[in-house]
Amino acid sequence: MTFNISPNTLDNLMYASVLMPIKMFWINGGTNKHYYHIKDKVIVITGANAGIGFECALELAAMKPKAIVLACRDRGRGMTAISEIKMAGHFNCEFMQLDLNDLVSVKEFAKEVTAKYPVIDILLNNAGIMAL
Repeated sequence: MTFNISPNTLDNLMYASVLMPIKMFWINGGTNKHYYHIKDKVIVITGANAGIGFECALELAAMKPKAIVLACRDRGRGMTAISEIKMAGHFNCEFMQLDLNDLVSVKEFAKEVTAKYPVIDILLNNAGIMAL
């Protein structure tokens, strides 16, 4: 049994697999309409120094937002997380101290973050206090 593939079939296959995605990308203005752009967004992530919060910060930093604020209780661990994110090539993050167990710390954080960023576009509440 032999298969005869005509040149017309190969042209159609090339168009469908290579040229069509390029054409659709160009029609959409050079952007992927299914990709959420956060280039002008300010993101605040609580508990971003380790675990899920850190991984979220790392992934969101790769999307190049305007700023990512890592709101952490411990300054040393927060600065370590920032240095790891910067080693990955993302320089749009900063540390602000926040201890959710201390209401005074929460009020100071709120004043500090709203003074620097009047609008917070994305708030990722990762840290929390669990009753024992």
